[in-house]
Amino acid sequence: MRRLFLFDFNTLKSEESSCVALCGSVFSGCLPNIVRNAIVNCSELVTYDIIKELILKSNLMTGERSLPLGLSSLWPSVTEVNILSSTDNMPCHFTAAFAAGFCTTIVASPVDVVKTRFMNSVPGQYSGAMNCAFTMLVKEGPTAFYKGFMPSFLRLGSWNIVMFMSYEQIKRAVVRLQHSTV
Repeated sequence: MRRLFLFDFNTLKSEESSCVALCGSVFSGCLPNIVRNAIVNCSELVTYDIIKELILKSNLMTGERSLPLGLSSLWPSVTEVNILSSTDNMPCHFTAAFAAGFCTTIVASPVDVVKTRFMNSVPGQYSGAMNCAFTMLVKEGPTAFYKGFMPSFLRLGSWNIVMFMSYEQIKRAVVRLQHSTV
């Protein structure tokens, strides 16, 4: 395994003339991936928290209605607090995670499509990612940014469901463990 890694590095080193060019070729494409991952992670976390909070505050999972959003914080009642804790369950987590996956796909799909189109283009076809996006918009229209939406949603949606449901269950287990040791 070590030999294979050294071989690949030496091959790369022999093809490049300087250390700067070597580092540039090794890390080419890092910035677009970092930007894409920041967009995906922010939209996943923010939308999950917002949707879960809306579900809990409006008691959507119990069929009961509480005070309108915003007013419940002014008049918290004992029963309302109990209802909120009882609706923070797996169906709530599933719904919030599914919706977060959908919102994330809407936000991230244009970035993914432009990145894929730019990476698969012939060298010199686009001067940069922004040029690629502008060319797509002018030639194909705004719907071009959502090509492959369904496979992307199936991937991100299922990932969000697994991630957030696991997170909530692990968080619940840690809280139980902390209360049992105290």
